[in-house]
Amino acid sequence: MNVLESMTDAPPETRLLLLQWSTLQGGLFIGGDIQDLSKLFKMPKRTIAAGLHYLVQEGYMSKFPNLDVSPSPDKPRPRFHFQLTIEGYRRSQDTLAACGFHEELRYVLFGTSLKLPRQGIRLQWACLVLLANKAGYAIGYSTETLKKWSGLSDKQLEQNWKFLVKAGAIALVAQEVRSSDFFVALPTMYKLELRSAALNCVNFGVPVQQDHLQEFNFLREVISFKSKFQQQKKQQQEKKQQQQEKEQQQEKKQQQQEKEQQQIPLQISVLDDKSYLAMAEGFLDLRLRVYIHHLCVSTVLLGLSHEKVLDTSQDILKNETLQRFIRSALEYGLCMPESLVISAKGLHSNDDNDTAHLIDFALKALTDELMFKIAEFAPFLRLFVREYKLFPNFVGWLPGHFMHSTRTIKLAKVEKKSEQTEALVGDDVSSEQQSREEREFTTFVLQLWLPTSAKVKDSMALGDQILAYQGWNLVNSPNIVKVNEIKVHKMRFGCD
Repeated sequence: MNVLESMTDAPPETRLLLLQWSTLQGGLFIGGDIQDLSKLFKMPKRTIAAGLHYLVQEGYMSKFPNLDVSPSPDKPRPRFHFQLTIEGYRRSQDTLAACGFHEELRYVLFGTSLKLPRQGIRLQWACLVLLANKAGYAIGYSTETLKKWSGLSDKQLEQNWKFLVKAGAIALVAQEVRSSDFFVALPTMYKLELRSAALNCVNFGVPVQQDHLQEFNFLREVISFKSKFQQQKKQQQEKKQQQQEKEQQQEKKQQQQEKEQQQIPLQISVLDDKSYLAMAEGFLDLRLRVYIHHLCVSTVLLGLSHEKVLDTSQDILKNETLQRFIRSALEYGLCMPESLVISAKGLHSNDDNDTAHLIDFALKALTDELMFKIAEFAPFLRLFVREYKLFPNFVGWLPGHFMHSTRTIKLAKVEKKSEQTEALVGDDVSSEQQSREEREFTTFVLQLWLPTSAKVKDSMALGDQILAYQGWNLVNSPNIVKVNEIKVHKMRFGCD
């Protein structure tokens, strides 16, 4: 259980105090001078005193008389020392250890660059960091869980979300999906806008099309299938009317032709057209499609952080461990651990097992597609890890951007022509070194968060080589090539 969830009746400020204390002080003894603690945790003295009282009363913290001698009569010693209890320390450290963004959490808890009018906003922001997966997306949580963690009401949560989005601290990625044919209510999806200067993020250009994460075939196909199905049904009805007008002796032959045409499926899968239509109708809601789209993006980025991406012993598309990881991430994002189906309205069968079969088909199709997209990125990520001997802590991307590099290629020297030889048009009579400038472009920019000690800078993949402007000499490898510049640009669509 998250330590915040166990603080059932604590105000938000006390919950925040425990998070800050365990992050900053751990299990150390701290003098209980309220004025000093107020400055340290940036809370009013009354709030600090009330918070310490609650934490001691509920067994999260111990309070000891201070027997130290005061260093100066002008500054009296605090009367008490405080320290997290063994249980309080264990619970709080377990909560912090489950967070994938330690530097960002520290920034959220103590940062001052963003002025927050209420401490509840800081606590809610910290809760979002704790909830976020390693791609920076907060998905699969419930509003009730967030209320238990923060002690905030629905109205306070909504106000705080609006403030954080407007301030650029987080991004609202997909709206809440309150009801759908297949799934329980899905909470609003948020994404962290990482702000901590301690995070070591570099851009890595790869030769993959920009729309690789902007379009998913499964979602496109379920949208188009219903119109194709309705069009085919209309054509069959028109043809049936024509058949009724024909002579009796031709009726049998025409019915046989109709039967053969009906057997041609509109899609290729283990489902017949009627079952596929029932499945597709469960995904036609616009909000659900947007939600699943961003869930797929998050899952691909999560998959790229998985250790099995570097496993070259087998085809990545057949890696069962990675497949299970991707499937589990989709199920978690769709809140399926809590409930598989909320209703089955509009389906051709009232059997819940039939509905579960359709959902399983959809998730398998999505898993296969995401595995393919991960496999497209894998060779370039392997190249980065192999050459730099670094594995990113987590992977993101820069949508709508591209990267280009410029390098000078030196050519062989050109010998001078003899004075008796007639110079041909276009001959170069200089003996100086010749060169030409080449530019390379990539249309997809990954963001790699590396260990803090890493000195790697922006670079891009080109075949079996990495082009780098800075940090190219940190690793002795012939496959890391120095270039004149590397720049990231925002894509411009249309004309000015």
